[in-house]
Amino acid sequence: MTLDGYSVEGGFDGPGLPTTVFAAAVHLGQVAAPTPAVPLFQHFAEVLPFVQELGLDGISLTLEWARLEPRADDIDEAAYAVYADALRAAAAQGLFRSALLVRDAWPAWLGPEAWLMPWTRERVVRHAERVAERLGDLVDNLVVVADPEGLAHGGYVAGTRPPWRRRANEDARAAATSIAAIVDDVAALPAWRGRVCTSFREIPVVSPGTALSTALNSVKGVEQIHISSLVAGTGVAAGSRGLVVARGDGWYVDVSDDVRDALR
Repeated sequence: MTLDGYSVEGGFDGPGLPTTVFAAAVHLGQVAAPTPAVPLFQHFAEVLPFVQELGLDGISLTLEWARLEPRADDIDEAAYAVYADALRAAAAQGLFRSALLVRDAWPAWLGPEAWLMPWTRERVVRHAERVAERLGDLVDNLVVVADPEGLAHGGYVAGTRPPWRRRANEDARAAATSIAAIVDDVAALPAWRGRVCTSFREIPVVSPGTALSTALNSVKGVEQIHISSLVAGTGVAAGSRGLVVARGDGWYVDVSDDVRDALR
């Protein structure tokens, strides 16, 4: 079950807030800002108990890099502490814990062309080392980049993601090659050796439950299936829906019986 960071946590790409690669497009009104009604960054512990209630056995928690390192080499230890508390809460409930380094957004200081820049490789590896130092004992495995093909194709062919280019097929191939090399570098780190997951499939929550069952049953030959997402967010990187919603003073499961049956 995914907790998708940029789209659900709140507190990005506004005045005085950590800025991501989406910030310029947000300020120009080209894409929607991530503005969840209830910032999940302050409420992880409240939603985690729903994971097992829904019949799921773990979480994939995006550790938003722009929050952890808002400026190059400026580390926000308080943000690390919040993620650590969330992972400890998940561990206390017996949940499998997968950490995700890069999903849709990366720090603005890395630049929109990050995956073509030679220094990005070293930066991601150093970030992975810092995550291991602070959170490594709290996670079971690590996903380095959630959707390498999507980042390359969306950024350089379709123009739907930073750097918003179209039909740059050669650069898309170069970006995909760069990302693959970065994943290999992180997987070779002693702290993460044997714990980097590249064999997974993400399935969005859909209705009716029969469609979700079909999607889940069609997945073959992967180590993990990630359901997206526990809580829906807003903005350019948001999933289509979530399984848990905030109403009034609490959180509630918001799925039909057939979707719940499909998840179990």
